[in-house]
Amino acid sequence: MTVQTRDATLKFGPKGSLLYDLGEPPHMSQPQGPISAIVTPIAEAIQQHNALPPDQKNRARAAGGAGLIAFCLYVLVTAPRLVFGAWIACAIWAALLGFGGLWLFVGVRASIGPRDIMAAFWSAAGILFFLVLMSIGAYLPNDWVVANFLLKGVYIGFVASCAMRLYLAVRGMPGDSLEQVRTQQAHGRAREATEAEAAARLGGEPVRIPTMSLGDSEIMSLAVPT
Repeated sequence: MTVQTRDATLKFGPKGSLLYDLGEPPHMSQPQGPISAIVTPIAEAIQQHNALPPDQKNRARAAGGAGLIAFCLYVLVTAPRLVFGAWIACAIWAALLGFGGLWLFVGVRASIGPRDIMAAFWSAAGILFFLVLMSIGAYLPNDWVVANFLLKGVYIGFVASCAMRLYLAVRGMPGDSLEQVRTQQAHGRAREATEAEAAARLGGEPVRIPTMSLGDSEIMSLAVPT
């Protein structure tokens, strides 16, 4: 028996076994041009970043900001003439440094979460990995002067990025933030206990009815007898 589908032609044997498929995979990769080869990975990385939880997203921002600042400082120290030689280069360098500082500030300030031992481990491993690459001279041939200059800056940026991730992973929650979380958990347990006690006394199930109190919207639990 032969079955024609939108993407393939399937040939089945007498007992329903699939003999062969004359179609092509529906998502077969197509050759990409140079622009698509550059834009596609960037778009996928942005989508993956947007899909991260808030805490991981803020840690990624802080790590990216630290790496960008380290790269800018490396360029300033090793090639100051490149930075101050033309106003366009100076403006680009200042814009990257300012964006990295903003990224770092927002990421560190909003990164609130528990300590993550495995994240700290992999961050430390990343620091050692890039330091080893620089120590053994893992660069391109000596003729590629500009490429090696940028590659060393990328190594330094990744070391700073991993160091920031390590710091955020072992820092945990600040004292005031941790106290706020504990207070919210305590209020939640107290509210659940009040609902259960009211339901037990009245012999019904607690029903949440939205009310207005002192100008703020609150939820009060009432027990309605069955």
